[in-house]
Amino acid sequence: MRATAEGAAIPLKANKNKRKIEQMKKMKLAVGLMAITAMAFSAMAQDSGALVDQLVKKGVLSDQEGEEVRAELLKEFSKTSAGKVNLSDSVKSIKLSGDLRLRYEYRKTENSYPVGDGIGGSPAPTATFNTGTTGVGGNTPPNAYQNVAEQSHTRYRLRFGLTTKFAKDVEFGFRLATSGNNTMGAAGNATSSNMTLGDGFMKDSIGIETAYLKWNAYKDSDVKLTVLGGKFYANDAIYTSNMLWDGDIGVEGTAQKFSWKVLPKTELFINTLQLVYNNVNEMAVGTTATDIGHSWRVEDDGYILGGQLGVKHEFIEKTLSGKVAGGYWMYTNEQDIANANQSPTGWTWNNGAVPLRGGNAVGSGNIGMEFALIDVLGEVEYIPFKDGVLANVPFTVFGHYVLNTEAGFESDQSGRQIGAIDGNWPYNSVGDNIIADENYAFRAGMKVGHAKKKGQWELNGYYEMVKSDALPDQFNDSDNGNGFTNHEGITLEATYMLQDYWSVGVALKEYDWLNPTENNIIGNSSTLTQTRPTANNIASQSRYIQVDTSVKF
Repeated sequence: MRATAEGAAIPLKANKNKRKIEQMKKMKLAVGLMAITAMAFSAMAQDSGALVDQLVKKGVLSDQEGEEVRAELLKEFSKTSAGKVNLSDSVKSIKLSGDLRLRYEYRKTENSYPVGDGIGGSPAPTATFNTGTTGVGGNTPPNAYQNVAEQSHTRYRLRFGLTTKFAKDVEFGFRLATSGNNTMGAAGNATSSNMTLGDGFMKDSIGIETAYLKWNAYKDSDVKLTVLGGKFYANDAIYTSNMLWDGDIGVEGTAQKFSWKVLPKTELFINTLQLVYNNVNEMAVGTTATDIGHSWRVEDDGYILGGQLGVKHEFIEKTLSGKVAGGYWMYTNEQDIANANQSPTGWTWNNGAVPLRGGNAVGSGNIGMEFALIDVLGEVEYIPFKDGVLANVPFTVFGHYVLNTEAGFESDQSGRQIGAIDGNWPYNSVGDNIIADENYAFRAGMKVGHAKKKGQWELNGYYEMVKSDALPDQFNDSDNGNGFTNHEGITLEATYMLQDYWSVGVALKEYDWLNPTENNIIGNSSTLTQTRPTANNIASQSRYIQVDTSVKF
């Protein structure tokens, strides 16, 4: 025994054991560092962070020791000829990633309109064809006519990103992507990064798809809280599908993710969103179009606010699990923005405000809709076989339902309903409420397999129905139903991994319109009168065949 200044005694054996533990810890760090350093510098293309993760997973290093090794590796690498980059001491890791997708796509759309436009049986008006001419036989088309657009083209998508992890669990990241601004899309396309070949070899544009800060504000073995801000993918912030949010879209605002492992196999999660979808200047009275004796003004910007509550549960370990969530998403101030940009006698665009759209709206001549969405979605994964050809292959059944509780409630500041057709919106001339049952959407399907590593494959198929005013068509999947609402159909997809970094795939998308009356009434009319849309704007039927090959790093 050895006495201390306070008179207590510390066993010498315990003291020696403590020194041995410290020495063993240092040896483990040294061995891990030497092993990873040798592997990292002998094959610079490999991600040393992944090697550290493997050592942590196998118990060679603890989580804290793994972080120390990563930091030391960065410092050592910065001293080499390949790493003459000054890194802050606060930087824990930097990761570069990217992907290139080449795609052949066949696309066919058909616009078919029956006699009359559904409003009192009035005659069919003229239609503009892709050639710029009016209907067959001059301005009077036959009793039924079609406008067919058929294209086959080769496209590519290029993305490149960087993720930097700092001390205190702060992460910064961004991703650049081709911006879809040539033949097939407008500059800065929100829902597509595809570029179409065959534009005279023009230089293609790159846009910022994401740029965000992420803070893991709290985490332990059971509870986690993450805060996101900036421009980020919707499916990184909430549990969703591309029926509501296209996978290429970078939403803008803030988000919070909370999860709590209440039981060993059960986890509750809460996700919240605060997004800005429309930024406009407030306008003084008297500066905009006037109707029924008053001037309209924008009161505030357009926001999307909401959250979801969900649960994940593993019923049978590594065999059967499920996840389900319900959410509410309010698109605020849309009525103000829509009112500031239209009158029943025509459209007046102010300060760049663009109302949200439903009912297959495209371009500047459509009503602004109100949206307050309730959605419920879930999935169940089952891995029935542990041996044979289907060993460890998951079977997943999934579904998503969306209900717009505000469809048909648009009104101006005096209480009069806006977007009037004969002053009767949302009723037609015979008194039918044309959007009474047009406010919901759903998807249901099944996925087999999981294409992540070499030799793995995946089959995916689902049926989707999206009613005319179920959701805004700026943000949903840009391929299904030509990117519009008011459609139903199927998607079938197959993917195979040739290498860990290289995949091939094929997809078939077959969609039809739901309600021709909706197409005819809502349409793309510059004055909101009883005219049909130009025939090349609204797709009544669409068929896509896509063949892809992708590489990533």
